[in-house]
Amino acid sequence: MIHRESLDINITTCCTNKCANCSHAAPFSDPWWLDVNRLKEQLDIIAPFLKVDMLQILGGEPLLHKDLPEIIRICAESKIGKDTIVITNGTLLPAMKDDFWEAIDHNTIRISQYPKLNLGAIAELLIEKNKTYLIQWIAHKSFDFFYQFRNNPAADSFATCIWKNRCLTLHEGFLYRCAQSCFWPGRFFPFVQEGISLEGLTEEKLNSLWVQEPITTCAYCDASNKRSKWHEVSTLEEWTKDSTWP
Repeated sequence: MIHRESLDINITTCCTNKCANCSHAAPFSDPWWLDVNRLKEQLDIIAPFLKVDMLQILGGEPLLHKDLPEIIRICAESKIGKDTIVITNGTLLPAMKDDFWEAIDHNTIRISQYPKLNLGAIAELLIEKNKTYLIQWIAHKSFDFFYQFRNNPAADSFATCIWKNRCLTLHEGFLYRCAQSCFWPGRFFPFVQEGISLEGLTEEKLNSLWVQEPITTCAYCDASNKRSKWHEVSTLEEWTKDSTWP
């Protein structure tokens, strides 16, 4: 059994924000929604081989997915994670129906607190909901974002990457080292499959994800601690420009 800090499950590319430097390249992506039935099949395959502290549901904006309550239940029942966490920008929380609150009961909401969010109002809502449900929640200030791309990729980008081996991502029947290696190929450079298929998954095959060698995505990724202030953009061209270290 392999233990890792977290497993990310991206359930949609759609979002209510258009954040520059989104590591999942969600702004201006083609709309995509996770199929709930496929999720259960994939988690059943993974469960014998992997345990994580945090099974994280994110996007895009996960609160947009119409089947989010069922997704939360499937993730929690998989027992892959000690904690099931929904990572959201928080803006849609006041609109969520009872089935969401029932599903998130005894689980966690992590709010990415962008400058435009009225966290005080959201906190009041969650305090009220905790009168009925047991919900852990945390707010993480997201007032700046890491640059994603570099104009002149460095040969040592993988060696200096502060995120390698920390961002295991499940998407469409494959496991990836990071969101960038999942969502960038075929969009920002020619397509190459950077993940491992769940078909015939073994512990040895899963361990191969953490071989200490760079992958194609590493040649495009900034992989540093350089940041810019959080802001939104209007076009893909603007997003790409603002997501690249000058």
